[in-house]
Amino acid sequence: MKLVVSDAHEGLKAAIARVLGATWQRCRVHWMRNALAHVGRAQQSMAAAALRRAFLQPDQDGARQTWRHVADQLRERWPMLGKLMDDSEHDVLAYLAFPAQHRTKLHSTNPLERLNKEVKRRADVVGIFPSEASIIRLIGAVLLEANDGWTHCVQPDAAPLHGRRGHGRDAQPRHHQRNTATSTQGRLNLGHRKPNSKFHHVDGRDRHPRRPAAR
Repeated sequence: MKLVVSDAHEGLKAAIARVLGATWQRCRVHWMRNALAHVGRAQQSMAAAALRRAFLQPDQDGARQTWRHVADQLRERWPMLGKLMDDSEHDVLAYLAFPAQHRTKLHSTNPLERLNKEVKRRADVVGIFPSEASIIRLIGAVLLEANDGWTHCVQPDAAPLHGRRGHGRDAQPRHHQRNTATSTQGRLNLGHRKPNSKFHHVDGRDRHPRRPAAR
């Protein structure tokens, strides 16, 4: 069973149904913002607490019953909110058809947005990549790390995929490791240079020749 999570973009919904043939889950975070837009600012906290009651139910049947009950309660005061709940019940609660240990990763696009930010952050650290292979190596390590987090959530005893050397949080592109080693070796070699007797210091702090003593 496949599930795709997104906001309520009509083009995405059509592509998911036509090309991927997957179940569509409407992002719960985006839906909550759309729902509260039909409520006055002073009553938004109360309405949000009522809407979250459906999300706290342990199974899909209980969530749907709570959803309809809350919709009937809010319909008289906010008719547009009641209509939105009627139209989007199946789309917002689709993730409840999956096992409980999967649901935190499926009900919104937040995990995907966090992953995209982590990829961008790690790429910004390197700055300029010398080749396409170095990009794939770094971003692949980030994705493997995210996959291990997902696998550990579902199967706590599963072995991590990036346990071998060169992957994981501390992985760096080979070119970055090589440049670091070269520059470090260069700094070490500077300490073994033969002192120049014409200068007071060999570290660059004083480059003026020693003046002869006055007679």
